[in-house]
Amino acid sequence: MKPHHVARLTLAFSAVIVSACETTRAARIREFPEHYAALGTRDRKLIDEGLFDLGFSAEAVFMSLGKPNKIATEETLAGPVEIWTYKNFLYGAAGAIIQRPNPALPSQPQRTITRNVPASNAPTAPASNPPPIPVIADPPHATLHLTIKGGILVHARIDP
Repeated sequence: MKPHHVARLTLAFSAVIVSACETTRAARIREFPEHYAALGTRDRKLIDEGLFDLGFSAEAVFMSLGKPNKIATEETLAGPVEIWTYKNFLYGAAGAIIQRPNPALPSQPQRTITRNVPASNAPTAPASNPPPIPVIADPPHATLHLTIKGGILVHARIDP
């Protein structure tokens, strides 16, 4: 094979490898660069981690979770809403939803996630035998239903 053909093949192969290494979430973020840049640090971090929050725009939900398996439109007393359904949604022990108080949604209960925070910032001595990391043989999967009203995420439900 001629050297210039090898160089072209190497360049083409490298381009394929580089594009394959990019996450689909990063590709979705690139679809809405202005929207992503306008988000606060906390919301960008949630999207980067594949999480979401009430009050997210439909674009932010899409950047975080991707295209839903199903989108249904329903008429409610408050007007039309879209129900985005994600099947085989993987969620962890800490939960998949982080809610903050939303004054626009007074009927929604406030839920908070507490995290174990050390009582002081003093360094702790390493344990002589750290506990083993639990292995999750079958992580929980569920169906996630998100209600979008006026382009804003207003409700989320997980059905095991």
